[in-house]
Amino acid sequence: MATTTLPLTKETFKTGDSWESYLEKMGDYREISRRLHEGAAVPAELREQFAELVEEHGGELSISAMTEEWCGDSAVTLPFVARLAEAVPGIELRMLFGKNQPELKAAYEEDGFESIPMLSFFDADWNEVGRWMERPKPANAKVGAWVAARPRIGELYGKEDPESQSELKAIFAGLVSEMEGWYRDEFWKDTLSEIRGVLSAG
Repeated sequence: MATTTLPLTKETFKTGDSWESYLEKMGDYREISRRLHEGAAVPAELREQFAELVEEHGGELSISAMTEEWCGDSAVTLPFVARLAEAVPGIELRMLFGKNQPELKAAYEEDGFESIPMLSFFDADWNEVGRWMERPKPANAKVGAWVAARPRIGELYGKEDPESQSELKAIFAGLVSEMEGWYRDEFWKDTLSEIRGVLSAG
């Protein structure tokens, strides 16, 4: 759980991007995010569970998501968080770009949270009640295996010439394309389940 008080006020949170405005700012993975969001639905049982959690946290739950427009993990996880916010009254989601929030980014890094998307959850009194980062545990394992099966990635890391950078970008674009299917089929459940667990413990 958090040890650093985040330099994030409710007023700054409100200036963050809505799902629609975030989507317009996205880079190469915009259409993947759009497709996942359009196809996503939160089952009634999950809606009820999250509605109870909202009430336990004072009737309001604010979710800040630190991200960047190029982030592949954000492209496949945030569509489901957005659907959750749309489906459950009292939940508000805002996206904040790390490049525009250096103090917030530094505070997360101080606590060892160095990956994105980085989600923080705030109750009605603006107390941070939990955090969730990057991707669900089952997805971590699958991504790790995917990367391990491609030793070329290790060969390209650290190289700054345009050809190497272009090749590496293409490889990871292929990963995000596969992740679209993984999240559509199964990992959306793990994402929302882990978030529910964070809120239940908060």
